[in-house]
Amino acid sequence: TYYCIGSNSCGSVQSSNIVLTVKETPEISSQSSSFAVCKGSSANFSVTATGSTPLSYQWYKDNVSIGGATNSTYPISSTSTSSAATYSCIVSNSCGNITSSNIVLTINTAPVITAQTSTTVSVCSGQSMTFSVTATGTAPLSYQWYDGSGAISGATGNTYTINSVSSSDAGNYYCSVSNSCSPNATSSTIVLTVNTAPTISAQSTNQTVCSGSAANFSVTASGSPTPSYQWYYNNSAISSANNNQYAISSVSSSNAGSYYCIITNSCGATSSTTKALTVNSAPTINSQTGSSVSLCVGQSMTFSVNATGTAPLSYQWYNGSGAIGGASGSNYTINSITTSDAGTYYCVVSNSCSPNATSNNIALTVLTAPSLTAQSADQTVCNGAAANFSVTASGSPSPSYQWYYNNSAISTATNNQYAISSASSANAGSYYCLVSNSCGTVTSSSKLLTINTAPSITAQTSSSVSRCSGQNMTFSVTATGTAPLYYQWYNGNGAISGASGSTYTIASVSTAHAGTYYCVV
Repeated sequence: TYYCIGSNSCGSVQSSNIVLTVKETPEISSQSSSFAVCKGSSANFSVTATGSTPLSYQWYKDNVSIGGATNSTYPISSTSTSSAATYSCIVSNSCGNITSSNIVLTINTAPVITAQTSTTVSVCSGQSMTFSVTATGTAPLSYQWYDGSGAISGATGNTYTINSVSSSDAGNYYCSVSNSCSPNATSSTIVLTVNTAPTISAQSTNQTVCSGSAANFSVTASGSPTPSYQWYYNNSAISSANNNQYAISSVSSSNAGSYYCIITNSCGATSSTTKALTVNSAPTINSQTGSSVSLCVGQSMTFSVNATGTAPLSYQWYNGSGAIGGASGSNYTINSITTSDAGTYYCVVSNSCSPNATSNNIALTVLTAPSLTAQSADQTVCNGAAANFSVTASGSPSPSYQWYYNNSAISTATNNQYAISSASSANAGSYYCLVSNSCGTVTSSSKLLTINTAPSITAQTSSSVSRCSGQNMTFSVTATGTAPLYYQWYNGNGAISGASGSTYTIASVSTAHAGTYYCVV
């Protein structure tokens, strides 16, 4: 306030107060510095200005006035990326204006994961596994990987690598990305499945089975993913044999060989050890002694079978009494057969497989050579009478007969009897019979046939004789016939006593001797 006092010698006078107002141009004494805030946060700009009031304020964004921003402060309640800019404020009054220094507003963004490893990952044990995330957001970004046990020490990059995974690494993994803003960005959970190549924990052994039986090969394997199976026979894949077991319901010799299984999954393959299938066959009899055999007593008899089948083959021969002790070979020999050996024989062949093979029955017939049980004696018959020779013989097969006369075979004399219906002196001689069959021959004793002839008078005293009384008289006959010849002389009175010779003599005839005489020889 100003006033003036005017004075002279007469006095003084004071003017009215004059108020002098000195206006100052605006001056900014303080202002916001450039700063950064996170997107979504508030931002507050301010200036502190001096100068004559009233002071007017106008905020600018990138040199463009902001409508309504006419205070010493300019708040943004929730920033966005578009809020990032250069801000300034012009403070003015009637004396002039002043512009603040530029205030740069930086909008920081929280992390955002834009890409990452798939949420499901399968790798094989021993392989390398790298987890990764791609994130945006205001640098610097910090990364921390986690598994089921928590934060993984040292896993602080946008990738995390396990150089050689093992089954213990299987589990859930994720990454948390952070910076100065919140919230942190967390990746989706990544499920790591650790697959393993197949391993065999058990498998079948070599197998030996009988033809027609079942054979089963199997492997027990682990691995993930679940492995596939392929069985091989003699190094060739078996069609449709794709399980951990391979079964042959009824084996034959064509199935014998080597078997193995290749087990595979995406992590690898392994092969079982080769196992041998041996197919044994039950015995089969291919040939044998004929069903009927006939031999003679004393001969050797060998029964035999020829059998095939898996060795060792066992043999047992049987007869009507059962198993024959010691007859345990493919052949059974009776060195010298007797009639008691006749009967039915067969052989049973066995091995480790069934059924046993049984031969056909072999009927042994024991034949016997002829044997004479009776025969005729020597014979003496009269001429014209019948003569009969006979033998009684046993033997099998039934024997044949041949009669001989003086060592010459008699034609058609082939029965056990030889009869001469009317014998003559031409038949006299020796007779025998040769009795034969396939087992031998026996000859009867030679028997003599004697043919006796009836007496025949070839000469005699004349049929009429005269003698003088006193003379002697001799009657005589000469006779032939089989000796001894017997004589008997007869007269009218009958047989003459003592007249039994070929001659009959009357030393001295008398008239009493006259008559008829004859001799019977």
